[in-house]
Parts: sequence; C-alpha cells; structure tokens
Amino acid sequence: MRKCVIVILTCLILVAACVTKSDEEKYQDVEKALMAGVTDLTHIPAKVELATQPYIHGKIAVFQALEKKAAYESGVYLMQPLYYREMQENYATKPDEVGTVALVNCLTTQKGVYKSDDGKEYPAMVEDCELTMIDRPKEAVIFKKQFETTPSDERRAIGNSISKQSSQTEIATFLKGLPKK
Repeated sequence: MRKCVIVILTCLILVAACVTKSDEEKYQDVEKALMAGVTDLTHIPAKVELATQPYIHGKIAVFQALEKKAAYESGVYLMQPLYYREMQENYATKPDEVGTVALVNCLTTQKGVYKSDDGKEYPAMVEDCELTMIDRPKEAVIFKKQFETTPSDERRAIGNSISKQSSQTEIATFLKGLPKK
C-alpha cells in the first residue's frame, strides 16, 4: 500500500511538471496577448505630467520601437524578452492589466573605433535609448529619460565585426527598481 502511494505521488509530480509552461511559453502567450493591443497600448497621450520620481502604476508592459528612425511616428513596436524576464512579477499578461507603458526607442551610433591586435579597425557601435513612460489611468506621459552608452574598453568580436553595446540592460534594471503605485 505504501509503495502504491509513493508511486502515485511520484506520477502526480511528474504530470504536474509536464503540464506547467516554460518561461519561454509563458512569454510567448504574454507577447501574443499584448501585441494584439499594441496600437492602443503604445499611443502616446498629448498630456504630459512629468513626475519627479518615476513609478509603475499597476502592472507594466514594455515595448521597443522597431524602426530606428522616427519609430514613434511609424508606430512599429515589438516586445523584448529581456524586460519580461527581469520584471515577470510586475509584468502585465493582457492589455486590460496594463497600468504603465514603457516605450523604448533606440538609435545605433558609432562612438569611436576599436583596434584589433593585428591593426584592423572596427567601429565602436552603441545603442543609445530614450525611455518614455505612460501612466494609462492618468492618460499622461509621466517620465522621459535618455540612456546613453559608452563603448567598453573590452571589445567583443563576432566573426568580422564587433558587437554593439546597448543601454537596454540599464533600462531594465532602472524599471525593475521603480516603486509601485
């Protein structure tokens, strides 16, 4: 009898492990739900009430402008898994949960040159990003900040090019540290 109970419990645990979704599957579900409302969620209101201390009202959704030039005007956005992974407990899973929208608009620029050991030169590319935060219940832009990246002294070669450095990790850390309202 005792062996049967242990076997049954083991089977239930294994079944439960198989039924739970992976983080990637959860992200794909969230992405699908939020991207269905992307036009409404990424609308930038005319009203601006800049807060001295930024905050997250309710749950957040982060969208990155897809086009590097004048992306806000084009309205082309995507979601980055980085923000979802970093903020999973405060991240909205469907459009009606979104209290705060963070829009990230990045531009890749050259800020110097890397020289390889054999004398070749490669552009030191960085991705500077502008963060715009919207409090949806207030229907107002509440915060704007420019995040600029300085090329690292340590170069990272990928094939025949050097990888660009981005301020998106800094933005994710910044958003994760904001107080909830």
